[in-house]
Amino acid sequence: MRKLANVSIKSGPKSLVTPKDILSKYKEYAEEINEELLRMDIFVDIPQYNELLEEIRKNLLRVSKDFTVIYSEEEIENADYFVIYSDKLLGSQYENNPEKFYYTHCSNCENYIDQYKDLIIKNKKINKNMAYNAWEGEMIVSEDIKNLIVTNKLTGIDFRPVYHGVKNQTIIGYQIVVKNILSGNVDDKTILKKTNVRLNCDFESYILTPEYPMYIPRNLLENVLDFNCTKEYFGSGFFPRQYIIVKKHVRDLFINAKIKNAVFEPIFHV
Repeated sequence: MRKLANVSIKSGPKSLVTPKDILSKYKEYAEEINEELLRMDIFVDIPQYNELLEEIRKNLLRVSKDFTVIYSEEEIENADYFVIYSDKLLGSQYENNPEKFYYTHCSNCENYIDQYKDLIIKNKKINKNMAYNAWEGEMIVSEDIKNLIVTNKLTGIDFRPVYHGVKNQTIIGYQIVVKNILSGNVDDKTILKKTNVRLNCDFESYILTPEYPMYIPRNLLENVLDFNCTKEYFGSGFFPRQYIIVKKHVRDLFINAKIKNAVFEPIFHV
């Protein structure tokens, strides 16, 4: 795996050169570059990365960075387990009223985690070959994908209907419900940051930043089902959620069925 930095450069009041001057100079080392937004992606393990930062510093420019992990094809193919999610967002009919579908963990927090009602979304239809992420953080699939999962007898998964319309409701998809929770926590090698801390609330949620992979003890994965979820909750805001973990053949099934917007990130066991 390699760490990729997304570097944004801005001019300061005393800058000696322009951001575009820097981008032009380091263009050949960038994986991707956006001169309009003054951004570039560059791997941190090459010497030009530190040279770039030094060049920015000495020319009195401003910089911000965020990071992602890029996995090799070998790491992906050799992985037995994956975190699955979708990067395609669906809007909710009640984006400002999460209490329509969820109870909070307690009266002292705004962590909406206990669902008591089926979701209602804005979309009138969804693509039959596409996975989605609801506004509330749940994974949504079409009836075709639901049938694919059922036909292949994948374990550890259930479904809730997802509706469009408030008065004349129509089922347009299904929410994936995973109830098989791992018996222990992710390994200490996983770098987590606690978030959503509230006074007089015992709920815990974490951020696993995109620059770090997830490690899970091998013994926790020995007897898992096809669909599982972490013991920990992840995410800030109103909707922290448990990560869904699937076996390799679930990923293979989705890829062979050409399901779009389903993202699989490898898990490492120790």
